[in-house]
Amino acid sequence: MTTKASIGVVFATNLRELRRARGLTQIELARLSGLSLRYIGILERHEKSPTIDTIEAVAQALAVEPVQMVVPAGEEKWKIERSE
Repeated sequence: MTTKASIGVVFATNLRELRRARGLTQIELARLSGLSLRYIGILERHEKSPTIDTIEAVAQALAVEPVQMVVPAGEEKWKIERSE
């Protein structure tokens, strides 16, 4: 990726791609996440940036870690290790 995308844009892209990859409609994702259908559409179009709570709710509904919602596809993923 040659240009840096905002977290909101990355979230919107990942949201749509992950939702579609799981075969979910916006209605189904809204039900699973506890968010409104209208808000899911707003997020996918990046009309608003998500809150931390929203990122967590969507990630849980999509069965991914919250960080996966904000890391651009194809970029190295963060690895968090516990130090002893």
